[in-house]
Amino acid sequence: MDMIKYVKALEGSGVKREQAEIQVQVMDEYMRENFSTKADLRLECADIRHTIKHEIGELRAEFMLSSERTINQLISKMIQIMGIVVAVLGLLIGISTAILGFK
Repeated sequence: MDMIKYVKALEGSGVKREQAEIQVQVMDEYMRENFSTKADLRLECADIRHTIKHEIGELRAEFMLSSERTINQLISKMIQIMGIVVAVLGLLIGISTAILGFK
C-alpha cells in the first residue's frame, strides 16, 4: 500500500497531516499483523502441498496393503471352494459307482 499517497488523500479530505500520519501508521501496523503477504501464502501453499503428498503416500500404502489382504482372502476362499467341489465330485463318483455297480 502506498502510505504517502494515503496520507495525501487524508490531508486532501481535511485531516491534519499529523493525524493522517498516525492513521496511516496504525493502519500499516494492523495490516502487517493481520494480513498475509504473498510470501506467507507461498509458504502455506508449500506446506499444504507437502501434507497432501504425504497423505497420498500413506493412502497408497494402505490401499496396497488392503488390496493384498483382499487378494489373499479371495485365494483362500477359492481354495476352500475347490476343496468343496472336489469333495462333492468324489461323493458323486462314489454314489454313481454304487448305483451303477462299478468297482
